[in-house]
Amino acid sequence: MLANNNDEEALTLLRSAAMSGNHHAEYAMWVYYQANGDYESGHTWLEQSAGKGNDDALCALALYYETENDPVQAKHYFRLAAKKGHAYAQMRYGLLLETFADYKSPQNKEAYKWLKKAADKKHPHATYCLGNFYKTGIWVDADANKAFEHYNRAADLGNVDAFNRLGEAYLYGIGVDVDDMIAFKYFQYAAEQGHPKGQCNLGISYLDGRGCRQDTPLGFAWIMQAASSGDPTVFLMLENAGLDLSRIIKGYKMSKQIQRAVADDRFGNNFDRIFCESMRSIMPIPPSEPSEGK
Repeated sequence: MLANNNDEEALTLLRSAAMSGNHHAEYAMWVYYQANGDYESGHTWLEQSAGKGNDDALCALALYYETENDPVQAKHYFRLAAKKGHAYAQMRYGLLLETFADYKSPQNKEAYKWLKKAADKKHPHATYCLGNFYKTGIWVDADANKAFEHYNRAADLGNVDAFNRLGEAYLYGIGVDVDDMIAFKYFQYAAEQGHPKGQCNLGISYLDGRGCRQDTPLGFAWIMQAASSGDPTVFLMLENAGLDLSRIIKGYKMSKQIQRAVADDRFGNNFDRIFCESMRSIMPIPPSEPSEGK
């Protein structure tokens, strides 16, 4: 509010408190300077506040070192903020530990501990990450029921990743009975929030007619939107579904031809022919022919 209103009297009082060594005021001064583009002055106040143990300042300093490509310092300050109970820092510190840990190593146990602390404070992404822990079984014993429980909690807290995971849980029966219609609804929500994997899952659902009315053009549209994100996981998902992106692009163009043909031909005489051609473009990739001598 101070930065927005440019309240000189309030700024004077805040600066006075900061110069007296109040770490909350020092952090607020950093926020003010950040908002006004004076990063150098702001950083001085941030370091002073962090030096006094302000958990928000410690976390902000960790984020600063991330932008400076200094993971050692970032990890150090996330750890300090995490130990003070900062939920976001606990989540980030846990993920940093997990990123560089080996299979079920002590570091992963430590990562789980910090993520659980953040999840206990109802941090959405930490709760989602715990669901991944239980789903994969890489860091703790696999437990589909616990995975589903954590995804459900994370979704209730607004985590979009969790909505996509819940869709997959209902699609494949992970910790819950298979229900294609509920899976479709979760994919739809994630997709509408701009989630690439949710968009990909929704597109595949439309192509298969699973949990919804089959709609090839709409399926192409969602898959193309997912692919445009550049998320490598999306391309892996398409491959696992037996779809080739080059065929998807070709089929998408054909689906546009369907719409134009039907619009131009009020009786839809060309619809069946073009539709069949479009469907052939997304048929599963045939297995490779065995090479001679094998």
